[in-house]
Amino acid sequence: MQQVALHCTLCNLQCKYPSVYSTHIKSKAHLQKENPQPKVIVEYKCEDCGVAFQSNKDKTRHLTTKKHAKLAGENGFVEGK
Repeated sequence: MQQVALHCTLCNLQCKYPSVYSTHIKSKAHLQKENPQPKVIVEYKCEDCGVAFQSNKDKTRHLTTKKHAKLAGENGFVEGK
């Protein structure tokens, strides 16, 4: 019995067995290539300083820094607002 190699052209992947190919077709990597989703960029901005962060955790940490206190003071903002 001769095996037929199965090839996923989207991922450039060659599979010896149908079961491996079937598993690949259902995989997260394949599905993401098949239906790419646009990345949503959420920006957390410190209004006092004008500095942007990728996460709210980073922004919260920034609010406790000396740099923030200095920039907020220079811009006439009261700390914590």
